[in-house]
Amino acid sequence: MTQDISTLAKLDVFAKRMAGELRGGEVLALEGPLGAGKTAFVQRLAKHLGVAEKITSPTFTLMHVHAAPHPRIHQLVHFDAYRLKSDAEFTGLGVADYLGKENMVVAIEWADKVTRVLPKGTRRLVFNHTGKKRTVTAT
Repeated sequence: MTQDISTLAKLDVFAKRMAGELRGGEVLALEGPLGAGKTAFVQRLAKHLGVAEKITSPTFTLMHVHAAPHPRIHQLVHFDAYRLKSDAEFTGLGVADYLGKENMVVAIEWADKVTRVLPKGTRRLVFNHTGKKRTVTAT
């Protein structure tokens, strides 16, 4: 399913729907070029999970853990694999401590760089932009 997320309002609707579908334990693989909306999506998703902190891209820190006062989801874990050179670097971050935990949701930007180490059932979201049009395809 491909959805238009060209405006913040449309992205917010998509993120709210995703937040409503999450039960905890999900891994979201966020893929797409620079500026396609991956971080903006995590910001809106966090809002709908009740995260109070400001969400920024973990490009240089590689990972952020955010408390979520949600009935089922207590943490949103946000990884960025953009600067990683190998699957081993990713697993070396301690990602196994977060994947599949029933009270967490893990969002991984640039997940296409570490697909071999993602668990079965990972939800793939592919972000694209052409001019002013932005889309996301969920698989």
